[in-house]
Amino acid sequence: MTGEVRGKSLTRQAALLAIILLAGFSAADRADGSRHTVRVTFDYNFGMTPACSEKVTYNCVKQFNVYDISAGVEHRTRLFTIPVDPASKGIVKGITGTSPLLLFAPGKHLISVTAQTPSNQKSAPEACTAWIEVK
Repeated sequence: MTGEVRGKSLTRQAALLAIILLAGFSAADRADGSRHTVRVTFDYNFGMTPACSEKVTYNCVKQFNVYDISAGVEHRTRLFTIPVDPASKGIVKGITGTSPLLLFAPGKHLISVTAQTPSNQKSAPEACTAWIEVK
């Protein structure tokens, strides 16, 4: 779902403003090889859509959602969320989030980050992605 915020699509914002997405896995349980944490690091420009705060509660970014979209956007799985610092302004580099332990099948996974507003509008999952491989 593509949302419109201040006349600009969140899809376009994510494509232009979520500059870097780095996804990595660290093995947490070597015995079964399927338990991992996902850590993402990306940049975002809050100049077009500000961070939500006590004063700004509409047309703002409430949180970032991290998805596995390997099976297609329609069948995406939300892995975890990243809260937004209400003091964020302008271009913020190095926004980072780490999942709890998650079960993953071996193989390649397409990880995505979206921005979400309080009205549940989300940027396009395809706009900020990275492929990872689980062994």
